[in-house]
Amino acid sequence: MKNEIGDLQQFVANDSNAPAYWMFDILWVIKASGKQTGNAFSMIEQTMPYGSGPPPHFHADMEEMFYVMEGEITIWIEGKISRFTPGTFGLIPRKAVHYFKITSKENCRALNMYTPSGFEEGIIRNAEKAEQLTLPPKGLKFNGKDDMHVAVQMDVVDLLNT
Repeated sequence: MKNEIGDLQQFVANDSNAPAYWMFDILWVIKASGKQTGNAFSMIEQTMPYGSGPPPHFHADMEEMFYVMEGEITIWIEGKISRFTPGTFGLIPRKAVHYFKITSKENCRALNMYTPSGFEEGIIRNAEKAEQLTLPPKGLKFNGKDDMHVAVQMDVVDLLNT
């Protein structure tokens, strides 16, 4: 199919053929990359343990979306706190400062999408190929460069106790 972005080819991604990575304490499975979508979007299935989550940050040139399938994410977006439980979808506009924590005791599984694509390239560049579709081994060292968002220095709300 030809569109304004370029030629798109049909593809199907599943757990047996999607590239999987370990970074920080998260399993990242890239279900759709910019190369596959003409850079229109990327979609990453994440499995995250209790307490996981990034510091305050924003994405200068892309929107971020979450769809929670299992578990719970508590997210702070520009001063507003929301709980994302299974079936919840949320959009974070570009340049909106945000951070989150996994607040369910069980692992959280979520689809994390970006438009346009590009975030997945940071995972590919910085993460370790996952040996299996599980959380990374405890103590996995991060040897990359955290260049996938703009960090923001600020006081934070303890999302694990809200």
